[in-house]
Amino acid sequence: MRSLIQSILTLIITFSVINAFAQRWTPVDQILIGVQGSRDIIPQKYIVYNTDFATIKDVLWTSPKEADQPISNSSTLLTVGLADGSSDVFRMIQYDMMEPELAAKYPEIRTFRGESVSDPNRTIRADWTESGFRAVIRDENGMTYIDPYQRNDLEHRIVYFKKDYQKSEPWICSVTEKAKGDK
Repeated sequence: MRSLIQSILTLIITFSVINAFAQRWTPVDQILIGVQGSRDIIPQKYIVYNTDFATIKDVLWTSPKEADQPISNSSTLLTVGLADGSSDVFRMIQYDMMEPELAAKYPEIRTFRGESVSDPNRTIRADWTESGFRAVIRDENGMTYIDPYQRNDLEHRIVYFKKDYQKSEPWICSVTEKAKGDK
């Protein structure tokens, strides 16, 4: 019996390690990326990564629900490229941000959170939408953002520190809707 348990445990650990290594975050020269859509976020300093978006989605979709187990027990490991060119591995769980009716209407939108395996002070909040993977990582050095490099591009992610992004134009609401009762 003990041998069976050890074999199962070894299989689970091996699968987790292989799964973590299968997720590639390869820095890429943006000159080599074809135009697929507009670029909404252009920080002063950043790294562009080529990713295997299908694998990232598969990993996220296998993560347990927050209500089912604590994050510290999650065997779902997600590798993520960082703004300094390194990468980290996070234990991931799904959490429900939307009301059940809205989540049922949009099953391709999901939210996740995780904790670094190597740094107990590093956490991640992530989501998957029609634009693919996005995340915010918090650690002792501040915040790191992961966003789509351009619209309609699931494969390339732009990764940057919060301090390296300054909006060039202030946000302005241009809605000119009349208030109820106005004529």
